[in-house]
Amino acid sequence: MMTCEECGEYGHSSERCPEEAKALDYARKEGWIPPSNYRQQQFTAGSAIQNVIPLRIQLKDFMEEQAKINKDTHSKFKAVDKVLESIDGKITTVGSSNQQLMGMMKILENQLSQLAEHLPNKNEGKLPGQPRV
Repeated sequence: MMTCEECGEYGHSSERCPEEAKALDYARKEGWIPPSNYRQQQFTAGSAIQNVIPLRIQLKDFMEEQAKINKDTHSKFKAVDKVLESIDGKITTVGSSNQQLMGMMKILENQLSQLAEHLPNKNEGKLPGQPRV
């Protein structure tokens, strides 16, 4: 597919441009007659080959440039992948540390509740902020 030189849209050549066809159709309906020196381009094998050679060179240059871009992009993706793996390892370490801390907190909570059970309760029936009577 290519970009049309007439209308600028992608997907067709200027020879098959719908806008160009509309203009020609309009001109024919209005009775437009081409000038006497007007003639269709004649297809010759020589001109076709001359047109193809620069296109092949352009295609080769494009393919080489695209290969460089692809290689560069691939190396950048590898570098990003390594960074992401490093981040994943660090997150796993932090998660493991959090689990260890939660376990230690649970042990401390249990020990504190056991200590609280053994303390005598001197102020039964009174709230801590109540004045003594």
